[in-house]
Amino acid sequence: MGAIIIFAILLFAVGLAATRPRAAVLTCVFLAPWYGLVADFGVQVYAYQLFLLALLGVTIVRSLQPGWQPRSVALSVWLGTFLLYGICWSIIKMGFLPDADVAGGALRNSTTRSIIQIGMLLFSVSPVALLSWLALRGDDLAACGRIYVVSGVVLAVIGWIQLAIWYATGSNPIQISAISTLLGGAEQYNRAGAFGFAQLAIYRMNSLAGEPRQLGTALVLAMLVIQAYALTAVRPRTLRLLGVWLFLLVSAAATYSTSAVALWIVGSLVQLPAAWLLRVPVRRSVGSMGGAALLVFIGVGLAVAAGEARGIPIIDLLAERTIERIDSDGAVEDFDLAILSYLTEHPADAITGLGIGDAHLYAAPYLEPLFLIYAEGTVFAAKTGYLRLISEVGFIGFALFLAWYGRLNFAVAHAVRRDPGLAALIPMSATFLTVYLANSAIGNEFWMVAGILTAAAAARVPARAGRTPVPAGAPA
Repeated sequence: MGAIIIFAILLFAVGLAATRPRAAVLTCVFLAPWYGLVADFGVQVYAYQLFLLALLGVTIVRSLQPGWQPRSVALSVWLGTFLLYGICWSIIKMGFLPDADVAGGALRNSTTRSIIQIGMLLFSVSPVALLSWLALRGDDLAACGRIYVVSGVVLAVIGWIQLAIWYATGSNPIQISAISTLLGGAEQYNRAGAFGFAQLAIYRMNSLAGEPRQLGTALVLAMLVIQAYALTAVRPRTLRLLGVWLFLLVSAAATYSTSAVALWIVGSLVQLPAAWLLRVPVRRSVGSMGGAALLVFIGVGLAVAAGEARGIPIIDLLAERTIERIDSDGAVEDFDLAILSYLTEHPADAITGLGIGDAHLYAAPYLEPLFLIYAEGTVFAAKTGYLRLISEVGFIGFALFLAWYGRLNFAVAHAVRRDPGLAALIPMSATFLTVYLANSAIGNEFWMVAGILTAAAAARVPARAGRTPVPAGAPA
């Protein structure tokens, strides 16, 4: 039944991509943070991937038609160098992979998984080319930002309904792996995000974004998109933006995600420097930004004080979820700690990388005994993006990746000077890169943003003679 449902969704996605490519792109953006819509058959299949696959396939078929060929992809040589190194080195490493017993079926054995992960990398990166080929315009790119915020709001609304039912009945209506279990995936048990504190049962909102931390990250990213727009827009609708931002803030708090708080702080800190570095006009004064921050701080402080006055230990709860969670290993998490331990003992592998999707084969013996309870015999990768890149393609690949992304941002900055309506892309770009390097789980969002940036940069590159790109909204 699960396979039939997935096939039906794929057929719908193909029809949408063939008749309304722009709507298909916006659907991909909307579904990017919906990590709870997944089925695990040895390889995890997300709703986002189905729509992206349909869009990719239809676009390739359309590009073969006479009189139509895709627009050049900006900085394709730089991105291609990064991908070529990672793929070639991973293929070389396949001949030397260590033996390991990994649960989850034949698709997760060493060599098979390596091949699949190389394909998944190319598939994940495909929006960089797709959005350029579709010749998206400035208003299309702006719509992508709006639709991502709408996606966050919808996830939050579903999350509040989830919490209302959960607290009323004591049963979580949207458990973390509910959709995968329903579709007959490999994970045949449900998990609920909850913890106890001061004899209170605290339920963590996760909605359809997967785990609570994934929902918290998605909501924080939507907040940061709003901030990027508010920084650079000439006449933003301040009250509406503030209302949506505050709703997302309260909803993110309901996930009790420590990482989401850290990501919002870091993401906010890089937006202004990125705009200044690339000479993108910031429309808000320092005084107005400081005043807005002060109002939010006062509002949060009053809410905390009101909760404490009613006997709700909010301060203690915040301390338990943040400061008290930092142990002797600092903020380094389970899988990252094992991978770091391996690379520390084998520094040469940190230079060249262990191969795409292969870090767990080397780092498994370095897992702490406490983590073996749930991680032994499983496939895992670094949770931070920077460590995942270093562990898979080494410092060499990591440097190539940063060089490509840096040059892409300079190209977008030139495009912004011609079209000031794209100014929000620069602080958004810095935000998504920073968050991705800190949390590799937002790969969907990062590569979609990279595609938006490439489309903006490609708009300033003339099409090749004799080639006429099809507008994003045109039918096949």
